[in-house]
Amino acid sequence: MGQLLARAIPLAVGGAVSPVLLVAVVLILSGAHRPRLRALAFAVGNVAALVALTVLVATLFHSIGHTGTGPNTTGAVIDLTLGALLLLYGLGRLGELALHPGHPDPAPDRVHDGGVDDGGEDPPTDAHRGGVVGSLALGFALMATNVSTVALYLAALKDIGQARVSSVDRLVTVVVVIAVIMLPVVVPLVLTVVAPSRSTRILAGVHGFVDRHRAAITGGFVTVFGVLLLAKGFRGA
Repeated sequence: MGQLLARAIPLAVGGAVSPVLLVAVVLILSGAHRPRLRALAFAVGNVAALVALTVLVATLFHSIGHTGTGPNTTGAVIDLTLGALLLLYGLGRLGELALHPGHPDPAPDRVHDGGVDDGGEDPPTDAHRGGVVGSLALGFALMATNVSTVALYLAALKDIGQARVSSVDRLVTVVVVIAVIMLPVVVPLVLTVVAPSRSTRILAGVHGFVDRHRAAITGGFVTVFGVLLLAKGFRGA
């Protein structure tokens, strides 16, 4: 199980680098209407999307008989496909910076009427308004459409599914991976509980930094993990 965690956790760390989720939860927490409860609902929606994806992948692996098989050609193809997708996506984000020299992020998040508009790359969010159910649905939708996080989570699920370990070890690894991916959402929420007087200033600073450097953060991390997955796929092919 230790070797499995060593392979899966780096992918989870890459999946956790998600400016869109961080920005959304910070905006929710800055709202006046039950911000912590809505942020918790947002987090539950995120987890629900990951759990649904886990169930789909587990069902597929079981149906084609690839559970517990160890590395094989199918796994290498998955790594190559996900690596190519991430590399193209990451280079595209970095390319935006090259086309807009002097601007940290050519399409930073813009808050308007209580919502977020990031120039069309991600679905607009209505983070300040709406109730608990709306925040739950928003969390599910943003996680399900978060290309980089989903791709890296799929890569981790592939390793977990193929690992020659017990079902309990697989379940524990999945829980650990989801916990790591959720850190950008959970940490701001916890911060408002343990340090309510300082959280507003801290989260505003974090939001400003991510807003200015979003393309560089996403593009850099995604490109690196795309290259790593391609190398892993070629080794396993």
